[in-house]
Amino acid sequence: MDEANVTSWTLVRDAAQGADAARERLARWIDPAVRAYLQARWSSKSGLAASVADAAQEVFVDLLRPGGALERADPERGSFRAFVYGVARKVALRVEERAQRERARGPSAGVTQVPSD
Repeated sequence: MDEANVTSWTLVRDAAQGADAARERLARWIDPAVRAYLQARWSSKSGLAASVADAAQEVFVDLLRPGGALERADPERGSFRAFVYGVARKVALRVEERAQRERARGPSAGVTQVPSD
């Protein structure tokens, strides 16, 4: 295994164990790839293109929360890049499903009509 790969998995392990400096480095390292993936996925869906920043944040919440996805990352199961894209894909699907439910409810969902006197 080359040193670059070992170093990245060491960083991943340290971030999974809650080391603040490792988490910050990991976030700076993968944030551009996560955002690029989401932007490409939603480039033709104008309503979702505005959700990239929030969805990217949701990816990091899924990765870094206690018991989160990062704790399941395993170098024996494949590349970390593929793992992160898998997490980003699941978040993207959740965002798309929420948007679809909101559209189905219509523009007046949650607004109560009050009869006039």
